[in-house]
Amino acid sequence: MKEEQVMHPKMLYTLKEVAQIIGSNEPYVQNLRKAGLLKCIQLGRYKVRHEELERFLRENEGMDLRDPFNVKPITENTEALKSSPGIRPRELTEE
Repeated sequence: MKEEQVMHPKMLYTLKEVAQIIGSNEPYVQNLRKAGLLKCIQLGRYKVRHEELERFLRENEGMDLRDPFNVKPITENTEALKSSPGIRPRELTEE
């Protein structure tokens, strides 16, 4: 009887693979590591556990990560919205 193969997610990703998964580049992922936002294991090259990548994405949802050393919540630029014509959020029209 043949053993049934069970598909498992990949356990470890290289920083290059993480960059591909999140749609970024390897130097940016290095900065996430250096900023302490993405924990890595060094096995020759840096590797990221599958569970760590999921944690990172979950915990940083709604955050502006353009600068990993200055993370902040995503906010609307209300001044730009006030000066632009068209549909505006209710709180901007109730002045």
